[in-house]
Amino acid sequence: FGVSGDNSEQTVLLQNAIDQLFANTDKATPSSRVTLKIPAGQYRLNASLKIPPHTNIVGDGSDKTFIIQTGNEPIFETVNDTRTPSNAGDQTSTTNATQARNIRLDGMTLETSGDNIGILLRDCGNSNFKDLHIISNWTSGTASTSNSIGIKCLTLSTSQDIAQNNNNTFDGIKIEGFGYALVSDYSALMLDNVFTNGVIEMCDYGIQLGYDANNEGNNLQGPTGNKFNNTKFIDVDQNGLVIFNGTHNMSSNNRFYDVGNDGGDEGP
Repeated sequence: FGVSGDNSEQTVLLQNAIDQLFANTDKATPSSRVTLKIPAGQYRLNASLKIPPHTNIVGDGSDKTFIIQTGNEPIFETVNDTRTPSNAGDQTSTTNATQARNIRLDGMTLETSGDNIGILLRDCGNSNFKDLHIISNWTSGTASTSNSIGIKCLTLSTSQDIAQNNNNTFDGIKIEGFGYALVSDYSALMLDNVFTNGVIEMCDYGIQLGYDANNEGNNLQGPTGNKFNNTKFIDVDQNGLVIFNGTHNMSSNNRFYDVGNDGGDEGP
């Protein structure tokens, strides 16, 4: 596909590779599902990479393959089955049958800056994210901006059966230098996801689920059955892990260092 990891602009070439391999295939045929390998190197973007169902992208490791966003968009954002190489598709028409699903991102550093999202997951299910370092340039003591978010989960689905952000696994994810590490509001339909062996470092807020700015939500709409374990929260100015609405969510074996003190020490 002509992609080069020489620290130059690669958005069009990478998106073309993704579209040809994953948006231009018979998604009902497992034999058509392949892996896009991104070797060690630096790949610059000026727009987001749209990843449809069954996208499988693997780098050489989070210390070797670097995807660097220079524009004002997410680095990766999921899309549904309606995307084709020539058509962006209608994300509001997402259903359980067409939602972003069975996606794999593994072995990369994803770098951005300012008021930008690292990974935007829209109606994404049954996907795996592993060995990713998602990094921005927020620093302690400065104000957060609304889109300085490592991973954001939301739903645009308005069609029955409404899709959910469900059954995703985040393993070995380090999120660093964002206003918010991981965010979903009460309406994002965040169900049965697992976040494990991660690191949240140098963020204003850590993990924030089920937030409802207008107090319209309730436990039935909020995040349900999500598990957070074996994760380190380091130098987080505000809350490390907060779930505002929802039920049956679990936190276990997590460790918190210098969390909730506006950048100050924990004291003696």
